Amino acid sequence: VEDTLSYIFAKQMLPNSKDGIFFMGYQSPESDGYRVLQSSKNGDDKIALGEETVEIRTKNIDIFNFSGHADYQELLDLPRKLQPEKLIYVHGDEGALENLAEELQYEFEIQIPSNLQTVEL
Repeated sequence: VEDTLSYIFAKQMLPNSKDGIFFMGYQSPESDGYRVLQSSKNGDDKIALGEETVEIRTKNIDIFNFSGHADYQELLDLPRKLQPEKLIYVHGDEGALENLAEELQYEFEIQIPSNLQTVEL
């Protein structure tokens, strides 16, 4: 859907070889997300998104079965597997987020912004 943040970010990230797009669950065959995944699997170098054709330069497109009910260990394992430069926790119990941040603080740059706080990416 053209007016969503996911759509806007995808258009900006797909042409950048340093970026990656990771889906956290099922993608409907009618969705742009599904088409992005299929284009990546097929080795396509372009994809039509809305009325634009976007180059696909990122090689990091994947899907993970990530439950909204992941346990603590799964929440620790995912960033260790993905190795992002930065973690930004934006949803969850404040105490639980602080525990995750404390556990991972020596491995990653971590931010826990307050509600409505702007975050520089």
